[in-house]
Amino acid sequence: MVGRTGWDLTVYASSFVLDLAIALLLIPHLGPTGAAIAQSTTLVFSNALRLYLVWRFVHIQPSRPGLRADPRSRRRSARSPCSASTRCSTVPKWALDLLGTGLIGGLVYYTAFLLVGLTPSEKGSVMRMLNRGRAT
Repeated sequence: MVGRTGWDLTVYASSFVLDLAIALLLIPHLGPTGAAIAQSTTLVFSNALRLYLVWRFVHIQPSRPGLRADPRSRRRSARSPCSASTRCSTVPKWALDLLGTGLIGGLVYYTAFLLVGLTPSEKGSVMRMLNRGRAT
């Protein structure tokens, strides 16, 4: 949020309150469907509010392709960043970051889920399935 963390916190807090309020209203009547409606409504509200704030503070519309906050950032260097002395990967850095974050996050999540989130019988079923997978 380009230095406007207070606004970002406001969006998070209001999204939490909205999600909780809608869930409390709908879950008794609709069950899991009410929870899904609350979550999707909150996501729409949060994203719309963030788009408005970006437009208001940075004066761009991020949903329109090709627009940047600073027109000077469109200039590209004629020189290639790759030279004989440096190796350039064909895989973008963000893709490697995404893959690493997904792998580490998934490992932590599934480990915690296995240790804390399952009943003993569910843990036994998962362990039998994992052992069956190793045996093949």
